Amino acid sequence: MTQCHFDVVPLPSFLLQSEKNIIRKPWGFEEWLFSAHPSSLSYLRVGERVVSMVELFKEAREELCGKAAEFEEFPILVKVLDVRDRLSVQVHPSDEIAEELGEVDGRKMEGFLMLGRGVVYAGFREDVKPGVEVVGKLHRFEAGFLDTFLIKPGVAHYVEGARFLEVSTNSNITYRVYDFSGRVVEPEKAMKAMRFEKSRREDIKRERRRLLTDCFSFEAVEGGRLQVFLEAFNIVFSAKGKVALRREEDEAVLGEGEACLVPAATGVYELLVEEGVAVRIWP
Repeated sequence: MTQCHFDVVPLPSFLLQSEKNIIRKPWGFEEWLFSAHPSSLSYLRVGERVVSMVELFKEAREELCGKAAEFEEFPILVKVLDVRDRLSVQVHPSDEIAEELGEVDGRKMEGFLMLGRGVVYAGFREDVKPGVEVVGKLHRFEAGFLDTFLIKPGVAHYVEGARFLEVSTNSNITYRVYDFSGRVVEPEKAMKAMRFEKSRREDIKRERRRLLTDCFSFEAVEGGRLQVFLEAFNIVFSAKGKVALRREEDEAVLGEGEACLVPAATGVYELLVEEGVAVRIWP
């Protein structure tokens, strides 16, 4: 156990959500992991208390975040998306556009780690003009297990028939350009946020298993043991099979699809992956 200022209760080496945080959608569902976003807060058990991620961040910011304590709010948002049909064609704004449009959240940049097969459509194959039908203009990527994608602000995209991990800045702004189920779209905001120039395929589909950015990073660990030295918090997700985390006498065992938050104050831990796949996420 690692001492912290959280009501004089020791902050555990490994934190689990007290319950799943699931949002049903017309196309499937989202599960939010350790969310400090007001749209759908996650709750954790710390000692005898159940607290929200926002409360935890406010009361144990340094111990939780380490070098990421410089941020005014918890810096990342992690979701598992199970898309059984098609997402809407959508775009996320930059900081400048979000501010211009009066949004509370800032920019949304996101990375995908595929948890199975599916299709990702993202970025224009050629320069396009505002007002042009965008659905048929996007790059098409056949995606497989542990493929990664980087979706920057302004890049139009959607996903079809896939389950994937989405890691992003702590923003939930999405402007629908087109919806296959007839849901409300926001064409004016989407046009302001969208980048109309051609995107290179290699700028979108990235290195398999790992994605490193200035805002967040993640890597998949397949088999073996990994000793992790922490400068900031980690979120560990079991993408396949069983995963264990250990620090001295403390241990957390995750079944497939489960996740754990490792506070920066834990210092160092061992990640044990036998025949499965673990995903380590950090700011």
